[in-house]
Amino acid sequence: MSRTKEEPLTETADTAITEHVVRSLTGYWERRQADREQKRAEFAETQAQRNAVWVKMQDDLEKMQAERDAMLAAKLAKSEKTKSNRTACERKRIRRKLNNLRQIQEKYAKNFFRQAVSLSNSFCGIEYNAITRYGLISNYNIDVEESFDMILHNNEGTFILIEIEYEFHLHDLKTFVKRKADNFRKLFPYHADGTIYLAIAGFWFEDSVTEEAKALGIAVVQADGENINIDGRNLKTF
Repeated sequence: MSRTKEEPLTETADTAITEHVVRSLTGYWERRQADREQKRAEFAETQAQRNAVWVKMQDDLEKMQAERDAMLAAKLAKSEKTKSNRTACERKRIRRKLNNLRQIQEKYAKNFFRQAVSLSNSFCGIEYNAITRYGLISNYNIDVEESFDMILHNNEGTFILIEIEYEFHLHDLKTFVKRKADNFRKLFPYHADGTIYLAIAGFWFEDSVTEEAKALGIAVVQADGENINIDGRNLKTF
């Protein structure tokens, strides 16, 4: 039985296939761009709402500080014993309110940077495809407990541990460098051989924190209005 040879594609068929592929790729990139634009719009709307909350929070803080000053001034006219007792009570009350405000600030900072970083699928040129965060994790067998504000990772065993604080102090940086990478490997031994990078994010940094972080090879993420600036030019593994 004879077997016929397959006829080669004509120039018209080849052109049709090419046009189909181009249309498919164009549609894919247009949908992807539309999704990113939608994410940016949602982020901008959320950020505007949070900014309004932040302004109110600052006003409340100023009012509480003014209230504290007025109360302390009024107590000066009373007896030393009464003044001492009442001042202590007022200070405790105001301290509790200030602590609550700090907790709100920390929550705001973590939400802000998590959303801002997640708008891109790369960090300092490192591609990632998953974002994870953990509350307090404990392993009593090895007496280790730790929390991780944000972990960016990919299928190649690369992990970027990001520590987020509203106000980043030098002792925060030292604790982060000393503990996070080692505790991550202890709590996740199946990732112990992975490549780990460190980054810090905050609205305000104590003097010398950013310079020391960069010298150690840690990326620094700072807020710039509704956007963020990432400096990871000297990024190193830990």
